Amino acid sequence: WHPGQRSVKATFLNHRIHLPETPHLMAMLSQAPLFIFFPYRTGKNRYHLTLSPPITVPAAPRGKRQAIIAKSVQRYADQLEAALRDNPYQWYHFEPFLEP
Repeated sequence: WHPGQRSVKATFLNHRIHLPETPHLMAMLSQAPLFIFFPYRTGKNRYHLTLSPPITVPAAPRGKRQAIIAKSVQRYADQLEAALRDNPYQWYHFEPFLEP
């Protein structure tokens, strides 16, 4: 992530965060679904993998795109938060990203 990257605000763990807009915009424009993938380590050389149901980002006229993208970004943030709450020791982020 870099400062010039287009991002969307979302709520995560009762904080505001910025998440990349591009995956959601590309899903909207291409009408390809988004899938959220989480790998969890369960032991030595053992992992549990989860894959979300497809998330569709409906096509919209330019004036309504930001609201639809923001809704998709929040759905991602909600799934990320649920995964973190279920597996709190399987999480690490290399840089602080929660707003105070």
